[in-house]
Amino acid sequence: MIRQRRISRLSFNEGRQTNRDRVRFDRKGRDNVGRSQRVSVTREGWYYLFILTFIVGGAVMRQINPLFALAGLMIAPILFNWRFSMASLRHIDFSRRLPHRIAAGEPLVVDLELTNERARLDAWQVCITDDVRWQGTTRSRSHEVEVLVPGIAAGGHVRTSYRCQLYRRGRYHIGPAQVRCSYPFGLISIRSKMQTTSHLLVSPRMGFLQRNWRRLIHAQRSGDQSSRQRKGSTDGDFYSLRQYRNGDSRRWIHWRTSAKLGELMVQQFDESTDQHVAIFVDLWEPEELTAADLDAVELAASFAATAAVDLCRGNSGKLTFSVSGETPFFHTGAASKPLLNTVLDHLATARSSSRSHPFEHGFQTANFGMQGTTVLLVSTRPPELLETILRSDSTSTVPGPNIPDRFHRISVLDPEFAHWFSISNNPMVTQSPGDKGSANAPKKPAAVG
Repeated sequence: MIRQRRISRLSFNEGRQTNRDRVRFDRKGRDNVGRSQRVSVTREGWYYLFILTFIVGGAVMRQINPLFALAGLMIAPILFNWRFSMASLRHIDFSRRLPHRIAAGEPLVVDLELTNERARLDAWQVCITDDVRWQGTTRSRSHEVEVLVPGIAAGGHVRTSYRCQLYRRGRYHIGPAQVRCSYPFGLISIRSKMQTTSHLLVSPRMGFLQRNWRRLIHAQRSGDQSSRQRKGSTDGDFYSLRQYRNGDSRRWIHWRTSAKLGELMVQQFDESTDQHVAIFVDLWEPEELTAADLDAVELAASFAATAAVDLCRGNSGKLTFSVSGETPFFHTGAASKPLLNTVLDHLATARSSSRSHPFEHGFQTANFGMQGTTVLLVSTRPPELLETILRSDSTSTVPGPNIPDRFHRISVLDPEFAHWFSISNNPMVTQSPGDKGSANAPKKPAAVG
């Protein structure tokens, strides 16, 4: 059985970003940024007012004094609910922490912290409603998540979190959040909107690199290292000495140290490699776009992101990365964390285009020798259309003869693409982002996008 190489999580994620917002209400009910508190009647409150209206109407029409007294007593809970809820929200410090970047399909964990800075009064039944919005090309989709905090002691703080499942790559806006309280009777709700908004980049979904990738990249990398060892190459940086072993080259012997110690000592070098991989991603779409075309774009972006993570983790030497689409992108340098972050940031928001050429930006900008470079072209075009484009006169700007024969063409629409890459068995389903989800309910994470 073929072993699959799984890139499940991004190891090059930066830390977690923190956004903090503080709401302080004065005696007139205005918060620290000048907004008035929003007061609304809950559904239970409307039922309560309906009953109160009948009692007041009966007292007025029949002039029944006990009904007037009862109406007065029923007004008291409404006033108490309003004043207590308003006081509970005073001096509330709110902060949100979330990652800078995640991969599509991974759960987003957002940490919330609420601090009650009042010295005497506890805050009860505080509800946080956060908005997770996906910024697409034409419209924005949102999903509301509610988190209920049972109580916050005076001078104390409470930490909680919620989880969302983000299935679409792209840019997300988290917030602004709303803080709401209707304690103790649930008749009157006091709420205030936080101004803090966090931003999140969701890179393409990670998948499985298959045997064709391993044969091309990892087998070549192992072959290069073996050939250097057989030739006795000292390519790399010196870092230590060790005892001589059978099979070591005499060129590695450090004679001065060997003479002092009375035994043969050889030099050790970092096993660096000068492997150069160039990946050109062709995000093309037809004039009449279908759902299958959108899936092809997402599949190409996922393969490119997974390959970039694998190459940067494996210290493959040099990486050239180019994306042709709505916004051309080109970047080259040592396979490292900064390059990977740059590539993932662009792939998170890259859009396809019907007017793009596979090499409209990459080959014209690239300044590297094709000799010894592993070049891959990942395209969303049908295989026959891709070959026609590569053989046409439009490739005349590409330096060197017969360039199309010197790199690997990979079409995501080709059945042979399954030998290069595959997505996990979980379907990339979407859920209506208008639904509400509760963070405290024992449900699976909410799907957004």
